[in-house]
Amino acid sequence: MDELHQHILDALGMNTTSKDMRVLSAILKSQHSPTDFVSFEEIRLQLTLKEGRRGGKDPTIYRSLSSLQQMGYLEVESRGKKRGYKSNAHLIQTAIKNRIERMIPELTRDVKRLTQEIDHIEGLNVEELIDQMIDEVLGGVKEEKPLFAAEWEGILWLIEEKIATPLRKGDLVRIALDWIRDLNDFNDIEKRFSQTIYRQGIEFRILKHRRVSTGMIDKYREVMRRFYK
Repeated sequence: MDELHQHILDALGMNTTSKDMRVLSAILKSQHSPTDFVSFEEIRLQLTLKEGRRGGKDPTIYRSLSSLQQMGYLEVESRGKKRGYKSNAHLIQTAIKNRIERMIPELTRDVKRLTQEIDHIEGLNVEELIDQMIDEVLGGVKEEKPLFAAEWEGILWLIEEKIATPLRKGDLVRIALDWIRDLNDFNDIEKRFSQTIYRQGIEFRILKHRRVSTGMIDKYREVMRRFYK
């Protein structure tokens, strides 16, 4: 059997090496005609002849017969306390067709789900994923490379692009004041954060420093109150 057809049979639950299929084979070999019902003892004998004693264990055979009946590959006839089992090309063909009809919607849903997962993976921000993995699983913080900027506009651009823009709702921003020259500088910095904070609800805190006077800190706070009432 070629690889494609074997793959299809496996998908249909008809792996030719499985116990169920070996039991089905034993039924077909025990029949003298496609309409004959065969007994459990005949099936067990056929399995024993082919596989030895390991192939004729009753509980295993009964499980396979029940499974084959549920899949539609055989019919069962009651003979008082005993049962007869029958299979043929028509029953197998019908069972396969029914299985295919049931599988198509299932496979369609699987394809849709896999397509969505592929889209998610393709659009994944790997750095953000690593950050979250470290925070949630390792409990650590990803070590960031130092960032440098020259000139005041370069510093402001760095603040906006690397600090303000990536912020998410619930994040906390702490800013030290000892490196800021005056209130105008602070206003420039604050404006870089303003749209992000309005949009995402970022918490903004000013850190005190001994080199910054209380009066200047109060002025900075007043700026914050004006923007974030």
